[in-house]
Amino acid sequence: MRGDKEAECLDFIIQSIFYNKKGEVRRDCDDRSYLEVDEETFKKWWLYYADIPHNFKFGLTEDDKIEFLNAIRKANANNKSSEFPDYIFDNGFIEHFQITSSKVTRKGSGQIIKEKSFEREVKDKQDKFVGMCNETPSYDKVRSCVSEMKFPAHSYNYLVQSFKKNCEHHLESMQKYNGAKDIGIFLIENSDTALTMIEDIFVDWKNGMSHGDLREQQSFNCYRLSRDKNMLEYLYGLRNDLKYVIYVYTDVIHQNGGTGFAAFDCDEVKKFEIIKTENIPYLLKLLPWNFYIGSKQVTAISAMYNISVKGNQGTGSDEND
Repeated sequence: MRGDKEAECLDFIIQSIFYNKKGEVRRDCDDRSYLEVDEETFKKWWLYYADIPHNFKFGLTEDDKIEFLNAIRKANANNKSSEFPDYIFDNGFIEHFQITSSKVTRKGSGQIIKEKSFEREVKDKQDKFVGMCNETPSYDKVRSCVSEMKFPAHSYNYLVQSFKKNCEHHLESMQKYNGAKDIGIFLIENSDTALTMIEDIFVDWKNGMSHGDLREQQSFNCYRLSRDKNMLEYLYGLRNDLKYVIYVYTDVIHQNGGTGFAAFDCDEVKKFEIIKTENIPYLLKLLPWNFYIGSKQVTAISAMYNISVKGNQGTGSDEND
């Protein structure tokens, strides 16, 4: 079923590919965008209209890149918004769904449930704080209103369960779909930021032995599908139904040099990976070691501060993760 989440996710992909860093649509020498040229022109001169960073592409040949870009370019929302798939083009489809690394119950994702509850709590608390500041101004002391939320339990096992359950559910819908399926694309979104990954290159390594500059250990402050051999092998098993998988995730980048609360400041940067399922065996050859995937304790902090100025009262707010 298509809604705002699906539209926002696909729009993020479109903005990332067909628009430059200034937010301007890419244009050719004749001032035409990707939507203003025919298919033959787009395939011939696609470099004018689109750009995908090399570290976002996994297993795509030059022809694959053109095919993928043309599919995204032509995708239109399904007129039947409650039916599979979310988006269609002349020879395929795009279906979006979300996964989570938190526990899922009948009520839904534990992360989303807790976030919504936290948002209500923050709004109620800050509304009362603003009212108090207006009724009893403070001219010589900064006052604050702080709320905290510890993330619920997250785990790699929860993520695998969510990933496979959603894939199988949408594949069942795909089997019933009578439209074109030559190019099947799953757009998989993971907005959780509670997992980390570190490459286990020192398995069976002699304790304390040096290795010079032969190999740096990869580590990520987020979950990267392209590094998970287990899930890549699972997706390879779906290669006859899915040609491409777009994985959208949030990378957590810590800021350096801060002290106190600022030492925990970080930026959340939305990114994506494009994986061609048929070529996953080639990717696996570049992953000689497994990754240890664990969860971290994350606390969301919402803070509002106030100091009054005679004749003009002001309230400011700040949020940190």
